[in-house]
Amino acid sequence: MCAVLLARRVCQAWKRVLSTNEQPALALIIFPPGLKAYRTRTIDNMATNRPIVIGLTGGIAMGKSAVSSQFRRLGFPVHDSDAAVHELYAPGGAAVDVVSGSFGEEVRDSDGGISRPALAEILRAAPDRINELNGLVHPLVAQHRNAFMKAHANAFACVLDVPLLFESPGAADLCDVIVVASTQDPALQRQRALARVGMTAGKLDMILSKQLADAEKCRRADYIINTSDACLTPMCFQVAGVVDSLRERFPNEFCTRVWGVPSAVAPKSSSGGPKDCHVAPPVCVALDLDGTIWDTPKWFADLSSEMESIIATHLPRSYAAGIRYSDPTFQRASAHVRSTTPAISHDYGEVRKRAYTRLAEEHGDDVTAVDVIVGNYSRRRSDCAFRHLFDDTMSFLKLLKDKGILIASITDGNADISRSPELDKLFDFHIHSIHAGRPKPHCAPFLELLHQTRLRSQNPSISAADILVIGDVMDKDVVGAVNARMRAAWICRTGDVSDADRAYCAAHGVTCITSLGPDALATPLSSL
Repeated sequence: MCAVLLARRVCQAWKRVLSTNEQPALALIIFPPGLKAYRTRTIDNMATNRPIVIGLTGGIAMGKSAVSSQFRRLGFPVHDSDAAVHELYAPGGAAVDVVSGSFGEEVRDSDGGISRPALAEILRAAPDRINELNGLVHPLVAQHRNAFMKAHANAFACVLDVPLLFESPGAADLCDVIVVASTQDPALQRQRALARVGMTAGKLDMILSKQLADAEKCRRADYIINTSDACLTPMCFQVAGVVDSLRERFPNEFCTRVWGVPSAVAPKSSSGGPKDCHVAPPVCVALDLDGTIWDTPKWFADLSSEMESIIATHLPRSYAAGIRYSDPTFQRASAHVRSTTPAISHDYGEVRKRAYTRLAEEHGDDVTAVDVIVGNYSRRRSDCAFRHLFDDTMSFLKLLKDKGILIASITDGNADISRSPELDKLFDFHIHSIHAGRPKPHCAPFLELLHQTRLRSQNPSISAADILVIGDVMDKDVVGAVNARMRAAWICRTGDVSDADRAYCAAHGVTCITSLGPDALATPLSSL
């Protein structure tokens, strides 16, 4: 018993250290079996034939909805308890007759559903009736949740978004893992809450009085998602970290239930590549951008020239001090941002913004001008790239379009293809590592790619092997695709392929190509 208490205190101490770190940190604390005394079910005793149940909770204005949306973005089914109640209260909902039968017909609105304002008035006058209402509605929410779980019985993990997870008796016991969204700052929570339409200090105090203290929620959590940053990138980064932690812990289940392949170790064909990798054309072809569809050195040279005049105009003192686009001083400022806030290191736009802000403050320039510079960078970076498309890009995209294959971009950069209508109309969707939460070769962008392919094709049974990824960076595009059990083609336009790279491609069924011509892609595109 003493050992358990000591281990609990050690875990809590580490959580406090991580949570008070300078950057929005992810407290990747997974408690050993037995430490969660208030929870009878833990991830360590989960059966491998059912989904992992992730309980997501957080106080008002703590960013729980944003975290929930990020899990959805990566393809994990989410049951939203609040949304379930809205559905139950809607006209024809299962709770309408039950609630109106106990609280009177006056709680019905003109559409025949439950009027939440009318119900709230009754509860304000008789607050002791809240338990009566919960007794009516909670069993219906449980039925709704059970139906959801049954519908997603084959998922790797399901998320239960429950605002009062700890406050509702037995709710936490449904979960294998508990994730808490928290600003780690009560003042910031209050500021965000009071900014909501219709929120007052008195109303907020009443809501907070019914919620478990944030510090206690964090103490009970397996993972804490720090949502204090106004930028969403750190939150996305942390959610991807939770997913990665579960993937590493259950690799076989992840392969089978997420990627849709039989096991963690891809079966080999007689030729050395993944078995049955090229039997049929891919459902989706996802292309990296820089070095794959356009010439990066050429657009970079154009952009450097254009950005110099913009910096001179908007940050004159910094420019006079020798600051240029991507010069050593700017690179050092960017490196400082990445080292102090690693959760945004893959968001080049945000890194650039914070680096220029740091330089503007240092040299006495107008900090508000940084937004103008970053906005110009994003637009001009895209426009410069479009001017330097490789000669085979458009014909290849049109070939895929004619064959009815979905076309996606998957990039770590921040190019905005929508600025080129002619190019944009050939793509069906875009995957940005910034939004997915981690850069390639991490699984997050490939998870979103698979999820979007299933949605766009309206076929949830599509597996990762139905997707072909084409890119020019071996350790990002190719390795990421191979790890995600997708088909991969490595485009090396110089034709300079090392023996090590050639051996890796042969071992993993990766096609080496020097262009986007149909002849070069005959193997990965199969019958095309």
